[in-house]
Amino acid sequence: MEALVLGIRSVLVSEQTFQTAAIEAAGECLHAVGVDRGRFRAAALVRLERHGGDALIARTLQDLNFRLPARWVRQATQAAAASVPHVRPDSDLLSTLRYLQSATRLALLDEGPSEALEGVVSQLKLADVTECRLWTDQLGRDVGPPRPYAFRWMTRRLALPAAEVLYVAGTRAAQHAAQAAGWQSVRAQPKRVGELEWLVCRLEMGAIDAF
Repeated sequence: MEALVLGIRSVLVSEQTFQTAAIEAAGECLHAVGVDRGRFRAAALVRLERHGGDALIARTLQDLNFRLPARWVRQATQAAAASVPHVRPDSDLLSTLRYLQSATRLALLDEGPSEALEGVVSQLKLADVTECRLWTDQLGRDVGPPRPYAFRWMTRRLALPAAEVLYVAGTRAAQHAAQAAGWQSVRAQPKRVGELEWLVCRLEMGAIDAF
């Protein structure tokens, strides 16, 4: 294995952290037109848990019987997409990633939005320990949710055979897209540093096939 590529969402940072930040940003935007932040946040969290995130803002407003002009819904959706969750630097995580960096090429690939992911990279100080990073929304709408094209694009950028790249995916869809592009892929989800260290040990033992 020549390169290890990590997702961020649900891998290095929990998906819930991204979702909460997005809901807070949308609520703040909608507050300007009379939507109570607390009621919106509570209703959005309930809808997210029960039905997932599809059209979350528009459908949460429907649940609350708010009828707003479409432009305000779009603005709230854009605010949610651009929201950057607050995360703290993790010295143990950085140490583990630096160790990985000494043994293999290290990169990041995930679904957008780019603003949120770049914000997390900055807060976690990941730029210096990763060779390159790619967010699928940089490649156009047809790429996300994850398609094999994004992984093939990264393969060309790394100038490696696809079989020499291992992707740690945050979702099953991303894992399947990576595998369709010829990559090895696992869903170890090392949200805790201990799990990432476990992954390192497996790599050192050459036990990739055991995942």
